[in-house]
Amino acid sequence: MSARAAVWVWGALVAWWLCHPFFALAPGEIPLNHEMYSPVHRTMEFLDLLRAGYLFPTWAVDFRGGLGSPYFGYSEPGFFYVASAFAAVLPLPFALGAAAFALALAGYAGMVALVRPRFGTAAAVLAGTTLLVSPYVRTDLHGRGDFPEFMGMMLLAPALASLTGLLDTGRAASWWGLALAAAGLVCAHPVAGLLGYGACVAVLGASLAVGCDRRRAGAALGALVAGVGLAAFYLMPVALEWNLVEGGRLTQNSSDFRLHFVDLAELLGLRIRPGFVLLRPALGAVVLALAATGAATSLWWWRTLAPSARRLLASLLVLVAATT
Repeated sequence: MSARAAVWVWGALVAWWLCHPFFALAPGEIPLNHEMYSPVHRTMEFLDLLRAGYLFPTWAVDFRGGLGSPYFGYSEPGFFYVASAFAAVLPLPFALGAAAFALALAGYAGMVALVRPRFGTAAAVLAGTTLLVSPYVRTDLHGRGDFPEFMGMMLLAPALASLTGLLDTGRAASWWGLALAAAGLVCAHPVAGLLGYGACVAVLGASLAVGCDRRRAGAALGALVAGVGLAAFYLMPVALEWNLVEGGRLTQNSSDFRLHFVDLAELLGLRIRPGFVLLRPALGAVVLALAATGAATSLWWWRTLAPSARRLLASLLVLVAATT
């Protein structure tokens, strides 16, 4: 087996390890997680709407006892498009697993594309593997059952890989990759879209500060704008129908988004939030050790690094500082 093939075989094995519990379910069994039946029911409803000719479903007509619910207008439809493609030929629990597997491979491929041109194949495989085996990803997929958020996390790596590739080479393929990945982020999950775009803008700004080509930076900004345009089929109904839902709850009581940020001590595992918490936000000792080792090694060999590697490191350091 060639070294290039081994990279992708390994990625497929790690992605299978992450997603295989879905394929071990008995016939008729539904994955047990915090969301319970919701992902399966939403996928069933989405697939039925697609079969009925609604290419851009926004209203779950069979929910709430037939009264309907705006699930797909205000809960992003991205994951359900992917899951519906597999649900057309597989049992629903298997379709969820197949969709998760495909997205995990996309995340792994994005990390490889981001890291390999700058730091080599071994570092790229390590980065892709760390993404898929991290505690947050496993908990989000199997504990919370938040498939849209999982999709957002997996699409961020291809978005950053396309962005940095465009800044380095100016290739049209990277422009389209960034536009499509950015649109996917918007259609996957609200936090993934908001913070994913924030991450791309931070990387773009940091790259400009360390001397990337301004024309390529302008092209990257255009690709991000194009991503919003490609997601207009989802964004426009939300904008036009916002008065039909209780959007004000985003800043009220327990729904207030400001209550759900994680402080640095929790992120580093230095403090544990009291009481029952479904998702422990700590990154884990292994992830932190790898990040610290990588940062220290890169800074030690800074002068020997290629300009593209320096821009990536500077961008990621800015991103880490901005998010902590």
